[in-house]
Amino acid sequence: MRNQPRDVTGGEAVWGGMIPGLQLMNYLLGLLTVPIEVFLRRDFGERYFTRMNFFGGLIILLLWQLAGSLFGLLNMFNPLMWLMNRTSSGSSVLPGIIKWYIIFSIGHFLYMWWKDIIGKPVHSYSAGRSWLRPVGGALMFVLNLILEQVVRMLLSMTPQADQGRLSSLLPVLRDKDTFTERFVEPFVVFVFALMFMSSGQYMVAWWLLFSVMALNLYTGIRHQAERGVFLDYRDQMIDAEFYRAFLAGEQSEGTNAQERMVRETAREVEKNPDVLQVIERKNPSLAAAIERISPKLKAMGQEPQRPDEESQPIAA
Repeated sequence: MRNQPRDVTGGEAVWGGMIPGLQLMNYLLGLLTVPIEVFLRRDFGERYFTRMNFFGGLIILLLWQLAGSLFGLLNMFNPLMWLMNRTSSGSSVLPGIIKWYIIFSIGHFLYMWWKDIIGKPVHSYSAGRSWLRPVGGALMFVLNLILEQVVRMLLSMTPQADQGRLSSLLPVLRDKDTFTERFVEPFVVFVFALMFMSSGQYMVAWWLLFSVMALNLYTGIRHQAERGVFLDYRDQMIDAEFYRAFLAGEQSEGTNAQERMVRETAREVEKNPDVLQVIERKNPSLAAAIERISPKLKAMGQEPQRPDEESQPIAA
């Protein structure tokens, strides 16, 4: 059976070869997520917000400030800016942002150290908890009130036998952290970007706009990876139920591919029975299923031990 996600696009490796600069862009977007997450979240894990990630985010902010200074210098010699009586002041706020980035980061590192000291460490891969979580919870409450009416309208048009399954969908939105990270955080950052843009802080506004894209991209990738872990556990439960039903002689729905895999593996093992011991060590359930459907292997397992193979008593 397939044990890898189906990706007909070929994944990032293929697209990186087709589109020049794609991998560099993803790398830079990854660095851009660090500073904005430092301001948006708390309770980071040690292997999520590392020292190298901190320095990567700091370098991005310093380079952004340098770019803002260069653009400001070029605008001084731009006649169009003289005629419009406009100058970009985007770099003026960035030093303050860098200062607070360092202060917040030190606070995060001290908090992680303190949690270790008191014996209550955060999961090392934790992406933190958003400061905007209460806002996300309030929005979820309002949206669930609206979506609940939609579900109840569908219930009125659903047969009685299926109403119980449909009613289990309530509430529709349940994961407060995911909702906040995917929708609330990017929206708030986008609003701040518009505010800085309207006040003439163009470099800060562009930094925030790129941060919105970075947040959406990498938060989506992380949630997909977390979903993948859950799917792995669920697949193990499905496999366990299949082997239980298979060994009991029951027919399970939707297990044709698994049963075909067992039978094909059994045919290969019959050609080389010694492999069964290796399979038994790695997957005892599969080995038991193979023995059940393979008369040859089952007979081999039931053969009486030969006299010359029996253990001889130890001479006194």
